[in-house]
Amino acid sequence: AVIVTLNSCSDTSSCVTIIGIATYDQANAINLYPNPNNGMFTVESFENGVITVFDITGKEVLNQQIIAGKTSVLMDNQAKGLYIVRIVCGDVSTTHRVIVD
Repeated sequence: AVIVTLNSCSDTSSCVTIIGIATYDQANAINLYPNPNNGMFTVESFENGVITVFDITGKEVLNQQIIAGKTSVLMDNQAKGLYIVRIVCGDVSTTHRVIVD
């Protein structure tokens, strides 16, 4: 409990019991933008990792190390279309669909 006193008045707070602690969802801490893009996009991640890009046939077209914070990814030599992007940072893996326009 906490006692708050102002001038001659006092108030005592009630006690609370903490039954759990919320965990930080690291998968939501990986962002990719803009989407659609012109072949260049940014990945924001909470730690170093690897980005792998696959074309619609499943062929790997890019594999690049990323650093914690922001990393620019350049796919200007790829055709316009839909790509699957897998980002792995530590134990967290996310998959995104990206359109190169």
